Amino acid sequence: MDISVDVTGTAELNRKLRRLSDLVVHLSGEKVIGSCRRIVATAKELVPVRTGELQRALTYSTEGTRGWVGVRMASPARVYWRFVEFGTVRYPAHPYFRPAAEAERSRFEAAMREIGSSLEAA
Repeated sequence: MDISVDVTGTAELNRKLRRLSDLVVHLSGEKVIGSCRRIVATAKELVPVRTGELQRALTYSTEGTRGWVGVRMASPARVYWRFVEFGTVRYPAHPYFRPAAEAERSRFEAAMREIGSSLEAA
């Protein structure tokens, strides 16, 4: 007994999947950029200011769906930011990156869940 199956519509399905894939990358990229901006803004509010160099050096960078939050490499603050964040034997910790990231976490997770709703409408 031979069974044969004829499948049609695969070209259209491939086009729709590619379009959805592009949409996911676009939407998640927007969410990453917004999240990075908010983390840096919150960190700038929390960081102790002596000269203002560390506060000015806080920055973010995004590429596609990946984001990075940190200290500008050209800044002298790149040497001492971790001593402020984590403290030393003689200087107590003044966390600003961790609390900023923790404050953004639930908002980012909710934003990423919203992408599913956007895909259902597409």
